[in-house]
Amino acid sequence: MAIDFVREKVVGISETGVSSKTSWYEALSSLTFPEETAFGRIRLIRKAFSGGMTGHWITGFGLNDLGWGLEVSGKPNTDLVNSVYRNPVSYGLLGLVPFLGIITTAFKRLHESFIQAREEQDRWFVWSLMSTLVAMLISLMSVSLYGQTVTAFFLMLAFCANSPTLVTFGGDQVNCIQRYTIACQKLGTKMYCLRCC
Repeated sequence: MAIDFVREKVVGISETGVSSKTSWYEALSSLTFPEETAFGRIRLIRKAFSGGMTGHWITGFGLNDLGWGLEVSGKPNTDLVNSVYRNPVSYGLLGLVPFLGIITTAFKRLHESFIQAREEQDRWFVWSLMSTLVAMLISLMSVSLYGQTVTAFFLMLAFCANSPTLVTFGGDQVNCIQRYTIACQKLGTKMYCLRCC
């Protein structure tokens, strides 16, 4: 049932994109629940690319309100909805390019650590980090990070960037639970239950 629904939507998007002047992001909005929220995002994209970002592509608008609220959503303030829009609009290319570089580096380092991992526990640990990072990036398409979620996201990126070190701790092939035990002993802290797999 669900597969038929997805197949129907994908075929519909393909036909719409080929046969009309509808853009890919408008066709994709038919997959969202409810569709009304997607049209707010579509209006944001149209506003940004139809002159709304003129003069602000390099540095962005900063954290100030853009003044697009009435035109986009009928509200006095502009809601940038998610981080995919918030980063380029607020920080411009000077903020977007390094952000994408950090994410790319995190994926490269996860790939390196998966290749270096010799034990199944370490591979599972790296796979868990990768799946968590992918899930966080998908969530950035629907919500904006704020408060503690920003801290959690950048901590996740730090774990991913350091994953080769976590997999090959001190040059010894020691599994992740043993590394945790060693780290706790060196710090003199109480050990808590940690399971990597």
